[in-house]
Amino acid sequence: MYQFRSLQDRGLASWTTKLLDYPFATKEDIAGFRGKLIRLFGKPAFQSANMSEAFEYVIEARDEDRNVWILTAYEGPAGPALGGNQSNEGILAAARQLNQVLALTSPADFEEALRDETGQEFIYGCTQGTCYFRRNPT
Repeated sequence: MYQFRSLQDRGLASWTTKLLDYPFATKEDIAGFRGKLIRLFGKPAFQSANMSEAFEYVIEARDEDRNVWILTAYEGPAGPALGGNQSNEGILAAARQLNQVLALTSPADFEEALRDETGQEFIYGCTQGTCYFRRNPT
């Protein structure tokens, strides 16, 4: 079992790469991923309005033996994912456990505006457990 906590030092994530894709079938699932992270960890260490780098969390995973791993949870060009330093023994187990915790978490209410590479704007978020992703009509 792991304990997870959010860190604000993005420098700790400098050696991380994608470990696991977060399972999603719809754009609403992507909003749910962010809402769940907000519920668990509050504000991300980084966020932007650019859809290909919308946010990044730096998360410490600590086990009962006080071993520590640094994970990232982010939304990048290929969608939501969990990352870490693949050369750290045991990090994949920590990432899988975080994925399980996220699966059992209800998303927090939030709304954010994003822009894709063409400049098109989108609004996504969650309200009372229902998540949405829509084109901004303005």
